[in-house]
Amino acid sequence: MRVEDVSMQCWRIIDGGEVSDDSKFVFTDITLAVQQAAARLITQDFNEDYARYGESVINTNYIEYFQENPVLYNEVTGNYYINVPTDILSLPKDYGVQFIGKSMNLNDPFTRTTLGSTSFFSKLPNDIISYFVTADTIQFVRFDPLIKNVVCGIIPALPNEINGDDVAQIKDVVIKQFMPAVLQIPEDKTNNSNSNIRD
Repeated sequence: MRVEDVSMQCWRIIDGGEVSDDSKFVFTDITLAVQQAAARLITQDFNEDYARYGESVINTNYIEYFQENPVLYNEVTGNYYINVPTDILSLPKDYGVQFIGKSMNLNDPFTRTTLGSTSFFSKLPNDIISYFVTADTIQFVRFDPLIKNVVCGIIPALPNEINGDDVAQIKDVVIKQFMPAVLQIPEDKTNNSNSNIRD
């Protein structure tokens, strides 16, 4: 489900029906809150599964595919790389990047590695390309220079799609964030010990 659709549903509930022209809420603020709530939920579910099972599966609705990412070459380091096409959700082991490959063939991905393991992967056969993630790039090990573009499957730091099973929970978080505070019941200031009160 599109983030904009979930945001509009939240906005209508927060505004008490149809959104009015004089609404004190801004749609972009609600949209950002929905994206942030989704990111927190993804991270929470990932961490819980990883702690319990040693692995975690991300719902594919949260993966956004970016095609035609041009491969660049750093003449100083001798490395091939691409610039990350969007901010990546920070997850353990760089699982915010779910797929890197030379095409949309999900059965033929490059191999994930880390900066500390590149020496091992550099000794593998030439047809095994691996990658590791830095702050703003994805670096390749034993890259084929004939490949000019790659495809990325990334979980954005601010997701654009919401998994249908998560919509209700995310809406609940956002609505509570924007709804006015619950009116407090006036404190009962009656003092039964007041000498002016007679039975």
